[in-house]
Amino acid sequence: MLKKFYLVFLCLCAITYLAGLLNQVFAFILFLVILFYSSVFLFFFAIWKIYFTKSNKSFKRNIVRFLLSLSGYFILFLLGREAINHYYLENSYSIFRISVKIALLLLTFFLWFNYARRKLKKTTIICTILYMLFIISAPFISIFYPKPSIPDASPKVNRLVSLPYLDWSHTNDIEKVSVTQHDPSSSYKGFNLYTSVNLGKVFLFDMEGDTINVWSPGSQKKYLFSEICKNGDLLSISKDNEFVRVDWNSNNIWTANFRPHHDFDLFEDGQIYSLARKDSVFLMAGLPIPILEDYIAVLSPEGKLTKEITFLSAIKNELSINRITRLFTCIVKPSVFINIIKNKLAGKYLLESNTIFDIMHANSIELLRKDIPGFGEIDDILISVREINLVFVFDVKQNKAVWKWGPGIIDKQHHPTVLDNDNILIYDNGAFRRYTRILELNPQTKKIVWDYTAEPKEDFFSSNSGSQQRLPNGNTLISESTKGRAFEITQNGKIVWEFYNPNIIENTQEREIIYRMTRIIDIENYPPPATTK
Repeated sequence: MLKKFYLVFLCLCAITYLAGLLNQVFAFILFLVILFYSSVFLFFFAIWKIYFTKSNKSFKRNIVRFLLSLSGYFILFLLGREAINHYYLENSYSIFRISVKIALLLLTFFLWFNYARRKLKKTTIICTILYMLFIISAPFISIFYPKPSIPDASPKVNRLVSLPYLDWSHTNDIEKVSVTQHDPSSSYKGFNLYTSVNLGKVFLFDMEGDTINVWSPGSQKKYLFSEICKNGDLLSISKDNEFVRVDWNSNNIWTANFRPHHDFDLFEDGQIYSLARKDSVFLMAGLPIPILEDYIAVLSPEGKLTKEITFLSAIKNELSINRITRLFTCIVKPSVFINIIKNKLAGKYLLESNTIFDIMHANSIELLRKDIPGFGEIDDILISVREINLVFVFDVKQNKAVWKWGPGIIDKQHHPTVLDNDNILIYDNGAFRRYTRILELNPQTKKIVWDYTAEPKEDFFSSNSGSQQRLPNGNTLISESTKGRAFEITQNGKIVWEFYNPNIIENTQEREIIYRMTRIIDIENYPPPATTK
C-alpha cells in the first residue's frame, strides 16, 4: 500500500513540474495543491503504518487515537502561530518570526508523536500545558507590553500600507476643492490633465481650475491614467482591461483589448509602449514559480499589438526569496486556491494584482530619448518595479538590465523620469517610512542631488500611487495621490499652486484620489479646441 502511495506521489511531482515547464498556470497550481496535501497525507500515513500497526491494539482504536491526537495538536499549532503573529512577534523581522514558527511546528510534532506513542508521558503533558499557557497568556502580555504605534497616524491612515490602490481616501479638509492656491508670477503656465477613476472621465483644466475639456473614454469606469496627443486625441488605460484612443469629443478611434496597467509611453513615431501583465510560471534555479508577470506591450499608432517585450529574466535575481517562500505557503491555503478556481470558472484572470502573486508590480515606463553615458542608450527603457524597490534601465537588444538603483534606499517608489540635465526624478512613496519625498538622482554617481519633503515630513505622504513632473522653470508638479491633491513647488520647496480633487463624498468625509496630474506645458502646439475655453 505504501509503495503505491509513493508511486502516485512521484507521478504527481512529475506532472506538476511538467505543467510549470509548459507555463500552464492553472494546471500547475492545481497539481501543486494536490501534491502538497497528498504529501501531508502520505507523511502521516507512513508514520501510522510504520509505528502504530505494530501495536497489539486493534486497528480501529489506533486510527481513532491517531486522528484525535493529530487534530488536537494541529489546533494547538494554529493557535500558537496566531499568538506569534498577532501578539508576541507582530513587529519583528519576518525571517526571525518564520524561524520561531518553524521551531513551534517541530515542538508540536515532537509532543504529538510522544503523546501518540505514549512515550515520556509526564514530560509530554507538562510541555503541552506550558504550550497552552503560552497561547492563553498572549493577550494578557500585550496589556503590559503594548504594541508600538506610529506617531500621528490615524487608524484610517495606518490601513493604507496594507491596502492596494485606493479610489477614495479619508480627508479632514473636505471644504478644499479645485484650485486653492495660485501664484501666477511663480508657477508655470499650462493646462492640467488628470483622470477620475470613479467618474470614468478625464479632465483638462487651466491654472484657475476652469474646465477646458472633459473626455469619457469608454464604457469602463476604472480608467487609471491618460495622456493627450498633439492632435487632441486621448489615450487611456483601463487597468487590467483595455487601452483606448478617443478623439476630442470622446468618439472611439480604436480599442486594444489586452491586460494593460499603470503606465505607457508615446514615442515620436506614434508607437505606444505600455506596461502589461499576464499569468505566468517562470523558472528560478529550476523551481517553477507562478507569478503575475509584468511585460511591455508595443502598439502601433492604429492600436495593433506588434510586439511583447519581457524583462523578468533581467531582474529575477532581485526578487525576494522570502516573498517567493510566502507565495508557496499561501498557494496551498484553501481560501487562495478557492479564489483561483472562482476566477477560472468566471473566465477572469487567475492571478490578481496586489496579491501574493504580484511580486513584481511594475508601475512606470519611459523610453530614453538620447544616450546617457553610464546610464543607458537611446531606446533603452527606464522601468520602476515597486515590490522590490527597484528602478532600472532595460536594454531590449541585450535583454538585460544595464543600470539598477533603489533597494534599501527607496520604499514603494513610483514614476521615475529622465530630466533634461540627464538626472532622474523619482517619487519615493515611503509606504513604511510614513512620509514621501521627491528625489533627484545623478545616475552616474548614484548620488541624490536634490530632494523635497514637507515640514513636518509627515504632512506629505502618499503610501501608494503618486507622480512628479519637472517644469521648464525648475518648478516641480507633484501628485499627492492618496489625498487627492496636486501641488507645484519651487526649487526651495515653496508651494505656488495647489489643487484638490473636487469629487468628494461629504457624509463620509472622503475624497477621490488623483493617480497622476500632468501639466501640458506647450499648449500652443495643440489644436485650437485645446487652447480655448
